[in-house]
Amino acid sequence: MQAAESSPGSLFDSDQHYYEPRDCFTRCMARKDLPGAIHVVEDENGRETILIGDKPFTFLDWNFDRYAKPGALREMLRLMKTPEYHGEVVEDLRPEYTDRWARLALMDAQGLQSTLLFPTLAVCVEHFMQDDPKQMYANFHAFNAWLREDWGFGDDGRLFGVPLLSLLDLDSALEELEWLLACGARVVSMRPGPAFGRSPADPHFDPLWARLEEAGVPVAYHVGESGYNELMSVAWGERPNPSSHRQSAFQWTNFYGDRPIMDTVSA
Repeated sequence: MQAAESSPGSLFDSDQHYYEPRDCFTRCMARKDLPGAIHVVEDENGRETILIGDKPFTFLDWNFDRYAKPGALREMLRLMKTPEYHGEVVEDLRPEYTDRWARLALMDAQGLQSTLLFPTLAVCVEHFMQDDPKQMYANFHAFNAWLREDWGFGDDGRLFGVPLLSLLDLDSALEELEWLLACGARVVSMRPGPAFGRSPADPHFDPLWARLEEAGVPVAYHVGESGYNELMSVAWGERPNPSSHRQSAFQWTNFYGDRPIMDTVSA
């Protein structure tokens, strides 16, 4: 452990996360696009709600001050319907969850040289903007600009923030990709699952895949809200858009994690 604390090792972590601040979608957004922004409102009792434009976001329960403990999924599932749920699996914000310098210090202590950094909130919002391409790309562009500002795209060789790219509209996706490449992005994140009425392997998307290959930029698929609950679980009598940790066991098993990525890879 002493050696790990004295200098970073050569280990690479392919899946770390950060927690976003309240203004991650609005800080860098053009004023004209703000009415459709993902933002936070507070009621008279101080309770915060995330809105996507004017619609409540339902997929995550946590606020911006307390979060699920790392590695607590098993306990979370075991205690989900008990009074101990929030006390045992939730903790206050740690500096390394939101601050790049605190994260680097922790990585040094752990012997980690570099990591891919994924969002927590932002990998779950695409499904809720599928009917509005303009809103989708305005939010994704603003988020990617914030990510570049707060965490970076890997210019330091250690923290590789993974920006978001959607297949909702090909021309808009190509425009965003060109901006990301100009900013030095080394990898992009896409949502697993169907591409809004098409397979991601549809020849329609060939220009995008060709540009990614030409640039040598890989795509990272990360679990999130792929829309399978609304698309398929309702046929089994399930709720269409439950929060991530309030899904039924049937939804969790069949429509959340495994199915979307298996369908994507086999498409």
